[in-house]
Amino acid sequence: MFASDMRHNYLLIIFIILLIPVAGWAQDGAIVKGTVRDAATNEVLPGVNIRILGTSRGTVTDGEGHYELQVPIEELRLQFSYIGYESKTETITGLAAGEERSLDIVLTSSFVSGGEIVV
Repeated sequence: MFASDMRHNYLLIIFIILLIPVAGWAQDGAIVKGTVRDAATNEVLPGVNIRILGTSRGTVTDGEGHYELQVPIEELRLQFSYIGYESKTETITGLAAGEERSLDIVLTSSFVSGGEIVV
């Protein structure tokens, strides 16, 4: 019985030690959130890709053009891209741990014109 209790205590201690770095990392981040709209119509844009340049982390706007992204507190660049629109990059600086920063974005439609097509 004693060996079983000791084993249980060791497992609990190891579990707690493994959780400490995860809890610390979560508190070091910040949140950037906002809405992405069309420059000409002011309509919200669902499905806009947002990514932190230099990483594989990102998100997509929801059906109402809103996004929320957990980011590190270092200086970073967010890129907003959407088919048929010019991409936009914003630099974020001065974030504090646990801060929620609002960043609304307006994207401009890009027109691609081509030559005459004969069928």
